[in-house]
Amino acid sequence: MHARQMIRYFTVLAMAAMVIAAPVVTGADGGVHLAYDFSEGYVQQYKVNFKQEMFRGSFSWSAIVDMEVTEKCVGVTDDGVFEMEIVFDKVEASMMVFDKMRDSDIGESLTGQAVSFTVDEHGETNDVKALGYIETWNQVEQIVTELVNQFYVHLPAEDHSKGDKWEFTDEKDEQGMNVTENWEYEFKDVKQEMGRACAKIKAKVEFGIGGISSTPGGDFKMDGGGEGKYEFFFDGSESLVVKLKGSIEIDSDMTPVDGKGDTAELTINYEISRELL
Repeated sequence: MHARQMIRYFTVLAMAAMVIAAPVVTGADGGVHLAYDFSEGYVQQYKVNFKQEMFRGSFSWSAIVDMEVTEKCVGVTDDGVFEMEIVFDKVEASMMVFDKMRDSDIGESLTGQAVSFTVDEHGETNDVKALGYIETWNQVEQIVTELVNQFYVHLPAEDHSKGDKWEFTDEKDEQGMNVTENWEYEFKDVKQEMGRACAKIKAKVEFGIGGISSTPGGDFKMDGGGEGKYEFFFDGSESLVVKLKGSIEIDSDMTPVDGKGDTAELTINYEISRELL
């Protein structure tokens, strides 16, 4: 799961979440080549569920979203970047604000719609765009972009076998924010999952955030971080993710840059699951 991309959304709108995943290819030595390797015409359907909670001072917000999506590869560039689409076949969403359940129009506005984007072998996504006209695009663009980002955990583009451990560390400055992430992965075993022989991989991440975040409510100095853990299963014979689950928690102090107001603590929790249909 791309924690840095999730944090980018979190620091802009104080909301975050969504899905990670990663296909694999069997290596010549019997290991697994952990890299995205789509081909034009690839199509796969998934069921995706997530629950997200956000707390800031006395304010609380939560959302539950259930969806079915179709992931497609529509082309591959000369540089090996994959041109992708996600179609939202079915989306149902509900929200709770201050412990009061509210209907959400996210499901209605996204069902039947699609977005395009690119992703490289490591899982770096770019250029998320609506395909066709989405009436509520201004409201859902950031949410959809984050969903696409969370579909793809960072992969090393290297071969690994049962028992292997590896790490990934990254640091970037984005729009005044400094974000660091430290991933630890472990290839735990080969397991039967949904009738398939799958590589079982666990990952955990720690990250930190700092700098200035510009939000609709003003500019804030951010100081905090979080951690998460994930488990996912790959069918190496077909290079697809079969099932995954994950959770993450973020805590950050938000201090108004203009000095007008007190420091507030922002906490975001979420749980994610994704599995093959």
